[in-house]
Amino acid sequence: MNYDKESVTKLLQSYRSKKRMIKQLTFELQNPSQISASELLRAMSIGGSGYGTVHSGGVSDKTMSVVAHYSETADRLNFETLEDIRRELRALVNETEKLELYVNLLDERQARIIQLQYLEGKSWNEIEKELNLSRSSIADIRRAGIDELVAMYGYITDVIKTKSE
Repeated sequence: MNYDKESVTKLLQSYRSKKRMIKQLTFELQNPSQISASELLRAMSIGGSGYGTVHSGGVSDKTMSVVAHYSETADRLNFETLEDIRRELRALVNETEKLELYVNLLDERQARIIQLQYLEGKSWNEIEKELNLSRSSIADIRRAGIDELVAMYGYITDVIKTKSE
């Protein structure tokens, strides 16, 4: 991907929502929602069935076969879902950690302004008060910081491109 001011600004602007997604995905991995076999059996044994031998619990052989097949399918789908969540989580974590690192590599004032505005979501007024700087000074420092971030992302892109050629 080629990085320019617009794409780096979009990365910065999406940072907080991506951190929220990371928390959501982490929760889903730690608390996966899955149907247990006993819940499945209860749901399928409601109502009568004219198929196969009916066991003492009211469940036919055909129902047991369907439940076994469904359980295998559900297990596979649950596993695939968790793998999808893991992949998405890894990509988001990698992207946000890289951005955090690059921001921390900036000049101290550039890093602080970008952290306050994008990573912490503070308003211009809050940043002006906290840093005791004018809005135009903050904008100039922020612009220079974004230019530096573009250069950092560009450097890595060039290194990867050169290595793959």
